[in-house]
Amino acid sequence: MGIFFLSLLPQFIAPDFVNSTLPFLILGGTFMLTGTIWCLFLVFSASYMTKTFRKNEYVGIAMKKISGFVFVGLGLQLLLQKE
Repeated sequence: MGIFFLSLLPQFIAPDFVNSTLPFLILGGTFMLTGTIWCLFLVFSASYMTKTFRKNEYVGIAMKKISGFVFVGLGLQLLLQKE
C-alpha cells in the first residue's frame, strides 16, 4: 500500500509543492475519509440485507441450496483436474 501511494499520489501534487507535506496529508486524509464512508455504506447495506434475508424463510432455503451446488461444483472441478 505504501508503494502504491508513493508512486501514485505525487502525480496529483503540483511541482511547486513537492517538498511540502501538506498536499500529501490532504490526499491521505481524503483517501481515509472516502474509504471510511465506503466501508460504512457496505456495512449498513450488508446489515440491511441480512435482516431482510433472515425474515424470509424461503431465501434462507434457496441460499443453502445455491451454496450446496457451488460446493459440489467446486468439488467436481477439483476431481476433474489433471494435476
